[in-house]
Amino acid sequence: MVNIPIPFPNPNRPFLFSFSPFSEAEKPRLMSFEDGGPMMATAVHTFLDFPLKNRDFQHDREQPRNNRMTYQEALELMHEYTQSDALRKHMYAVETAMRAYAKKYGEDEEKWAVVGVLHDFDYEKYPNPPDHPGKGSEILAQKGYPDDVRRAILGHADYMNVPRDTKLAQALYACDELCGFITAVSVIRPNKIADLEVSSVKKKLKDKGFARNVNREDIQRGVQELGVPLEEHIQFCIDAMRTDAARLGLV
Repeated sequence: MVNIPIPFPNPNRPFLFSFSPFSEAEKPRLMSFEDGGPMMATAVHTFLDFPLKNRDFQHDREQPRNNRMTYQEALELMHEYTQSDALRKHMYAVETAMRAYAKKYGEDEEKWAVVGVLHDFDYEKYPNPPDHPGKGSEILAQKGYPDDVRRAILGHADYMNVPRDTKLAQALYACDELCGFITAVSVIRPNKIADLEVSSVKKKLKDKGFARNVNREDIQRGVQELGVPLEEHIQFCIDAMRTDAARLGLV
């Protein structure tokens, strides 16, 4: 017999569920409880209909969550280190494009979003290479972020000499400079990103005096490594950023 105290509906007044997991019916037998009402009856009904063979309820209840931080925790970390609204919006933009690419490639959307929203989180405090993104990577390591996340972020800076040998790293590198450039093109337009076309972005790319801090060579290298045509990549990022235009300040 196995006794399970179930904290429902009132965690301060649990009722006791007792069952024999290997009975013929493979269903628990309600022995005694200390609570009442329709919510408890619903819980009992749910458990009675639940197959129990080979289940370890104690293990299920006490299993700790893994050490990979969630997107919300990553966002809070970015906000902790970054006060600049413009820099925050840049990371939002890259995050949005990364989410879209993760969906396209059938990858983990939350992980790719985390990489996007954290890729420059240390820049405000550590703007000089190799502190950026080196210091950030050390912080992420201390917080338990996995190697592929940290390597992708390190790889978006060429001077770190970290190979971009995963789609995650290649997508970040390809999205980083281009998302910044698309933002620069959008903010000077009356309708911002709403009616932005690929041709307008390509025209501005040829203007070396526009958004001088955006490395055109990085954009070209990015699409080559990702294996997509430049025009397709530009359109993809525009479409992704358009879905989050309000947060990006592009409405």
